[in-house]
Amino acid sequence: MDIEKLYASGVEKMAKEHDELEETKVGTLRAGNTGAIFGGQVIGKCARLTLLRYLGIRYELIADSKRLMFDAGLSNEDIWVKALEEGIKASGEPYTIRTEEDTPISWKTSKGVLVTGRPDIVLGREVDGKWTAVKGLELKLASSLWTCRDTGIMMEPKLMHLLQSAHYGWKLGIPFELWYTNRAEFAVGSGWEQKTFPAEKEMLTQNVEWAERKDKRTGKTVKYVKKVLQFRQGYETQWSDKGQLLYRPLLEGKELHFTTTPITQKGIEQYYEKVVDQAEEKKLAPRPQLLKPDGAKGNYSPCDYCPLKPLCDKKENDYDGWLAMVQAHASGLKA
Repeated sequence: MDIEKLYASGVEKMAKEHDELEETKVGTLRAGNTGAIFGGQVIGKCARLTLLRYLGIRYELIADSKRLMFDAGLSNEDIWVKALEEGIKASGEPYTIRTEEDTPISWKTSKGVLVTGRPDIVLGREVDGKWTAVKGLELKLASSLWTCRDTGIMMEPKLMHLLQSAHYGWKLGIPFELWYTNRAEFAVGSGWEQKTFPAEKEMLTQNVEWAERKDKRTGKTVKYVKKVLQFRQGYETQWSDKGQLLYRPLLEGKELHFTTTPITQKGIEQYYEKVVDQAEEKKLAPRPQLLKPDGAKGNYSPCDYCPLKPLCDKKENDYDGWLAMVQAHASGLKA
């Protein structure tokens, strides 16, 4: 019995089933690809990549190593559901949980294109004999040191994740929370990495382990971050009266202020309109801009991590040429 082959075969089968399901959704836009227009810029998911998903064009193969991370994300959701169910039982609260297919969102753009999505978790209860949604949760597994630092220590959620969470909350008409879970420990280097962490007195959480060492220059004992620990960190989101998203970290015993984001309901609508307009107008949408959740500029370009960057560089102002190159690229992936 070859366990590795059995596992790989199972992964291949699940991947095929996923691809077949994707084929049934061609012509539909997804909330999992939420973006927004802000100041004429695209923020969140690249509108060009969302267009390809809308057209049913697969532009990259998912490596087995990446599928392991996706599997971990799904397992994280299962653990959350089980823990919440047990917590509800223990507390006696009158809530029940619905997931994904049980609480979908669905709306149409001005041109009649369907936008759908499936929230991770929605909690609700019976009101006048009818199940009523009360609160929703979007769950993310923190799988890198830097994501853990940002979301569990710096109290800075990812704008992409806020967009998705906000989209669900907006369309369901309920409060939504974004939760990050880190189920590992990440060692922190002793060099420049230390400078990216706040001082102990400035930290709002206890999600790191500290250690001491002697400074070679001064001889003094100094504290440093040895590693990032496991954690759960939530963020509350709410819409303003003008349709602009605000968020704040959820920390027990601390009443933190809300931060205004560049995300608006109008901006999300404009994003999905822009996705479809690309095909009709034969013009590619602007490349995505990385912003922090408070609207400040990010420190890298999302395009630098995209397999289609070389194609965009060559055919930036040629929609038909770009699409033909992408389709040729996609055909090579399937070979």
